[in-house]
Amino acid sequence: MASSSIKSRIGALATELESLSTNIQDETLRKELFEVVNHSANRLQPPIETIWKMIMSPHAPAALMVLIRMGVVIDLVEAGKPKTAKELSTSCGGEEMLIGK
Repeated sequence: MASSSIKSRIGALATELESLSTNIQDETLRKELFEVVNHSANRLQPPIETIWKMIMSPHAPAALMVLIRMGVVIDLVEAGKPKTAKELSTSCGGEEMLIGK
C-alpha cells in the first residue's frame, strides 16, 4: 500500500476520532472508545518506547499525590463531570495555571 494512501487513511481516522470524542455523550460508549484507542496505541508502540516513556515520567506519581492531597481528585469525582482548571483552582485553592499543566 502506498504511503500516501496510508497517510490519507490516518488523516481520516484522526478526523473520525476527533468527531467521536467531542460528540460522545454516553459514558459507557466513551469508555469503549477509549479502550479501543488505547489498545490500538499499545499495539503501535514498541516495548522500548513504553519503557522510555516510563523512565521519562517519574514525576507522574508525585503529581498524582499532590492532586489527591489538594482534594482535586475527590472534587472531580463528586462533580461527576469534567471541570476547567479555573473551576478546580476555585474549589481546591490551587493555582489555575499549575492545575492546567
